[in-house]
Amino acid sequence: MVDDEPGALLEKVLLPIGYTVDIITDTKIAIDKLDAGEICDLILLNIRMPGMNGKELYAHVLEKTPVMKGKVVILTGDIMGSDVKAFLAQNNLSSLSKPFDLNLTFPRH
Repeated sequence: MVDDEPGALLEKVLLPIGYTVDIITDTKIAIDKLDAGEICDLILLNIRMPGMNGKELYAHVLEKTPVMKGKVVILTGDIMGSDVKAFLAQNNLSSLSKPFDLNLTFPRH
């Protein structure tokens, strides 16, 4: 999960059902991990962050780790503007809106 304002909620939901969660609050750290060849099952990526935003980090993910295509879900805490909707559609990306609904269902890992 790459989010400048991490909420422990997703971690609390995912850990008990067998997922390992790595919360990264700085895009530079995320880039370092990708550049080092780290592969994840899924990246939850906030769209709006200071410095490098989610769109830019997503482009970096695809460039450095093309195997992650289709394994990125965009997080957004604001009302999606037309630019975000277009980005999601253009890249065929799923999204989760914050605050998260505790009734989300995740498969057991």
